[in-house]
Amino acid sequence: MKTFAIVMGVMLALTGCNESGPGSDDTLFPPDGGPDPRTTRDLGPNPTPAYPSTPEYVQHPTSVGAASVLRTAAGDAAVVTDPYRDRIYVTTPGLGDEVAVIDLAAGDEPGALVEDAAGRVHVALRRGGALVTLAADLRSVAERRPVCPAPRGVAHDPASDQILVACSGGDLVRFPAEGGAEVDRVFVDGDLRDVIVTESATYVTRFRSAELITLDDAGAIVERRAPLSATVNARPAPTSILPNVAWKTLALPGGDLVMLHQRSVSSPIDVDPRTGGGYSGESIAPGCATSVVQTSLTRFPPTGIAELRPGPVLQGVALAVDMALLEDDRLVIATGGSGAETTHVFPLSAATSSSPTDCLDPLARVPGGEAVAADGAEVLIYQREPGMLSRWDASPFQNMPRMWLDQERSIVDLGHLKFHEVTGVGIACASCHPEGSEDGHTWEFQGTDPRRTQSLLGGILSTVPFHWSGDQADLRAIMTATFEERMRGGPVSDGELRLLGDWMDAQPSIPAPETDPSRIEAGHEAFVAAGCADCHSGDQGTNNESVELEGFGAIQVPMLVGVSHRSPWLHDGCAQSLEETFDGACIPEHAPASPLEEGESQAIVDYLRSL
Repeated sequence: MKTFAIVMGVMLALTGCNESGPGSDDTLFPPDGGPDPRTTRDLGPNPTPAYPSTPEYVQHPTSVGAASVLRTAAGDAAVVTDPYRDRIYVTTPGLGDEVAVIDLAAGDEPGALVEDAAGRVHVALRRGGALVTLAADLRSVAERRPVCPAPRGVAHDPASDQILVACSGGDLVRFPAEGGAEVDRVFVDGDLRDVIVTESATYVTRFRSAELITLDDAGAIVERRAPLSATVNARPAPTSILPNVAWKTLALPGGDLVMLHQRSVSSPIDVDPRTGGGYSGESIAPGCATSVVQTSLTRFPPTGIAELRPGPVLQGVALAVDMALLEDDRLVIATGGSGAETTHVFPLSAATSSSPTDCLDPLARVPGGEAVAADGAEVLIYQREPGMLSRWDASPFQNMPRMWLDQERSIVDLGHLKFHEVTGVGIACASCHPEGSEDGHTWEFQGTDPRRTQSLLGGILSTVPFHWSGDQADLRAIMTATFEERMRGGPVSDGELRLLGDWMDAQPSIPAPETDPSRIEAGHEAFVAAGCADCHSGDQGTNNESVELEGFGAIQVPMLVGVSHRSPWLHDGCAQSLEETFDGACIPEHAPASPLEEGESQAIVDYLRSL
């Protein structure tokens, strides 16, 4: 089976700096007359109808990890969310060639979806802040209900016949499946991702920390668990690996759960290309094509940690964002990295029981990926560009006729592709900056103090110079030192750089929750009175300068837009709460000159959460 590939060198050679293309904004489009980048794609056997005649070069801020595929319980239709086109697609009964298109509002970004016991399908709008329920015939939206600024996971609770929605801001919201206003809302913890309902419990996951949280019937936290860290006997010294970024968690028959997650090296890394391996991980798992960011799986029992163990490296799997379970205990894992959109099949037992230094090869690889669904007979794979749904016979993996989701509109987002391009060490920019943000990990590079991954959301280009030390003057410097040298990516042209910068700078911050304006005003007054605004000034909350801190050297003032979503905080991840960022416990100079009066600390936190 040929690997599905995008030849990025050909595609991004189109991005000449000084030539305008077929759109009104010449920063977004390649020049006229260049080769069609879609011709570089290998779609495998059973060719589909021809591409639309003209590609549409666009800029869309959506990162990978939002699209979803659902096979209806009756098995006669599939529902696909397309966050790039703000559409929902529904196939005809029998999975025929005709596809119904449900257009949503621009920027809604449809994501996770679930079917209830009555066959109604519910979809979370990640940037639309709502839950939509499709009509009984799955051809239109029957109801749109506001939820929260950033809904992520959805699940159906058959015992109560309610839809549960997990919000990135930390709320878990319940709605009647049949329609109507919310019936319950509880705050669990920030950065929620999936919600899973089993016969015995309700679970939610936290995205960047890869936590699995068990809840009681009232939504209170019963138990917190996370994949285990590991120490491996790598060369030249033992290396510690910490779990993070839980892309997908599924319930298994019998009550166990399986989490698809990343894990990152926490031991010192030699990034000097003359003496070290950069971001290569060859010394961590000898003979394994991996890096300082790996993909792994953890199997959780319904409760407790006695049976937890670190899983192996999933060989050749970069930026794995979705998975589904086949009835014979095979896991189907979809990836979203540009140039490596491949769906992999792994045996569940080996994928959750081997040593963390083992390299587990897939049983099969098939072209395409980003979202996947499976049942006993068939695997469905969503493909962003071209917009189609691939069908595969599950055993043996044989290609079946594909279905166009959008045969008229071919979209190519060159900045998005570069950000998600899988480089020579098997990672992409999005590996450490998932969803355009950050992975919650604190890195240690030889010769420097620990450094927390920085978020890119909220307009990053205006915060130059980059890095905590302010040692990178601009995006060109970052791409040379990090992408080309540490990640072993190819040379980045001026045109590629501009399109990548445009895409990155368009990444919006996560919307703030609704807060009493009087509390925000009081918090802002306390923030200014404490002297915080001397450095954290302007619309983004930074003066873009470096400040000398005793014991830490020069530290660049970070922007505060979206700061409440960036735990742990400070340049070294020392602060576990927003209060700890300014109480002097981590950085004495970061505390106000005069002690805060009663209530002022909470007021400042309320203000920071509103940014």
